[in-house]
Amino acid sequence: MIKFLVFFIFGILAGKGLELDSEKRKIIQILQSGAVLSILFIMGISLGQNKELVSNIGSIGFKSIVFSLSSIFFSILLVFLYEKYIYSRRRDSDD
Repeated sequence: MIKFLVFFIFGILAGKGLELDSEKRKIIQILQSGAVLSILFIMGISLGQNKELVSNIGSIGFKSIVFSLSSIFFSILLVFLYEKYIYSRRRDSDD
């Protein structure tokens, strides 16, 4: 983990010291996209070889949907309650 952090920090320092024109930035963005897509592809191969994961993909997907929808629902609910009870009291006390 430390080596990733060290490379990340060196990258930041190198990027801060370099002044790149827009053409070189576009090349770097293309290389970054290619690297990320390659990593995702390799991770997909690794996950695809896990037979237990592949056999449970439906159950995992369902649990993921339930988790994400409940997160969205409770986020909206908490914002609504905050707006109704806390923010409105602050606004009324300012008047």
